[in-house]
Amino acid sequence: LNEVDFQASWSFGVDQVRHLAERTAMRYYAYGTKWDFSSLLIQLHCGNAVLSKHPLTGRNRFFDGQSFGDWLGGDVSYMDLVVALDSGQHVNLLHSHLGGRHKDHQARVLSEVGRRRGQAGLPVVFTGDLNAVPRSAAAAQRRARVLEEILAGDTFHLFWKLERPPDSPEARSLHTTRYRTIDHIIVSRDFDYDDCLVPAVDLSDHRPMVCDIALRQPPAPTALGQRESPPAPDGASPGRNVGEQRR
Repeated sequence: LNEVDFQASWSFGVDQVRHLAERTAMRYYAYGTKWDFSSLLIQLHCGNAVLSKHPLTGRNRFFDGQSFGDWLGGDVSYMDLVVALDSGQHVNLLHSHLGGRHKDHQARVLSEVGRRRGQAGLPVVFTGDLNAVPRSAAAAQRRARVLEEILAGDTFHLFWKLERPPDSPEARSLHTTRYRTIDHIIVSRDFDYDDCLVPAVDLSDHRPMVCDIALRQPPAPTALGQRESPPAPDGASPGRNVGEQRR
C-alpha cells in the first residue's frame, strides 16, 4: 500500500493500516514512514504499508543524500522486510513509493534496491508506485528508462504483458493510471508469474495491481533467527523508523 495514513489530521487520526488489516483478517502489518511531523495545528504520520498473512520482520530504510525537496516529495525510503512462509522458506519483500520529479535520483534508488538480491540471498519481490513505465513504453513515450536500472542484470523480470508494445491490448489491460502502468510487482528469477491483472476499481487515482506468483525451485528452508532482516545495501542508512509488526 502507498500513501496510507497512520495518524494524520486530514483523516481524523484513523490508523488506516490497522483498520485495513482488521477488515481483511491480515494478522501482520508493517508501517513504512515517509512523513512524520507533528505540531499544534497538524499531525502528519503516513507513508507505505504492508499487510500479510505471514510473519514479517525487517525495517524501513532511508536513503542517503536526501535533499529537502526529496523529503517534501516523500522520495526517501523503502520497506525492507522478510516474510516467513508456512513452508519454512523466506522471501525478501521490498516496497516503496518513488517520486518522479528527479529521474537521476529515481534511477539511483532503483539501482540501489536492485542490489538487494545478491546481498540478501533470498527470493525477492519488489512492489510499489515506482513512477516508472516498462521498457517498451519508455521507448515509445520518450520517457527515462529508469526500470532498466533494476532489470539490467537479468535478476528481476516483469509480467510478460508489460513488455508488449504499450498500445497493445495486453499492455493496456495493466494500466494502473489512466494512460500507463507506473505501479509494479517485480520479482526475481526465482519466481514465475501465473497471472497479473488490474481490476477496474476507481476508488483512487491509481488502480490496484494483483499478481499471482510461484517459486520456481523453492530454496531450502532457512532459520529466521539466522537472518532476521537482510543487510543494508551500499548507500542506505539504517531505518529511523522500524517497520512495526502487530498481531
